[in-house]
Amino acid sequence: MYRSFVYINEGALRRYAGQLEIGESKLAARKVNFSAKAGPFQAGAELEPDGRSLSLDHLYDAFENALKGQTGEYFDYLTDSPDPRTLPPMSIVRFRGTAEVPEQFEAIAMMRQYAPMFDEAGMLETEDGGVPKEFLLSLFAKKDAYAPLMINGLDIPVFSKLGMTYFAEGDISLLEEIESEEAVFLFKVLSHCNDEQIVVYDPLRDFMKLNRAARRRMDRSSGLEEIRIAGPVIKGELIAVYH
Repeated sequence: MYRSFVYINEGALRRYAGQLEIGESKLAARKVNFSAKAGPFQAGAELEPDGRSLSLDHLYDAFENALKGQTGEYFDYLTDSPDPRTLPPMSIVRFRGTAEVPEQFEAIAMMRQYAPMFDEAGMLETEDGGVPKEFLLSLFAKKDAYAPLMINGLDIPVFSKLGMTYFAEGDISLLEEIESEEAVFLFKVLSHCNDEQIVVYDPLRDFMKLNRAARRRMDRSSGLEEIRIAGPVIKGELIAVYH
């Protein structure tokens, strides 16, 4: 299969691949060194003992092939149609679907993408006693920030948080691509939530990475409110998105 990756969580991939045997060796023994600065798609890989290079594509391919033998722990909606309400936590699921980014997050994503341009234009200057622009820039430049994603394709929606550094070539504008086109999603089930209203994302915690004390002091103005959705919903850890 010739995949075109939009997103791949290299940390989760290596962690879970290391728990599966492929042939006579474990992927845990194969170390791949990727640069977080450039994103997983522009980094090199360490050589295997026999001199072969294990690319991220090959690692993913081996992992997905190994999942096919994990009965009761792997569910593939490309070949089967189990009831999503019965998917056990910690299992891995593959399905085809579409995704959407909550509207509340769009303004924050735009600020992150264009913050340097706003700074050059003087749009981040504050009045005396206001928030220093250096602090604002640092908030929107955090490498460990997450973006929210709602995925449709099962009878129950799936919600996941995406690491901003795991997009192809570090380009978060690819979020728009998976909103407009059908893609394949691979994720781990974290939990089933059936409450009427479920807090799935907090921009102060998940995007700006503020601690609890700082969040309590912040004014939750427009665009900084917690994102809530109606249950039921599956919370998942997204491993990969590809066409």
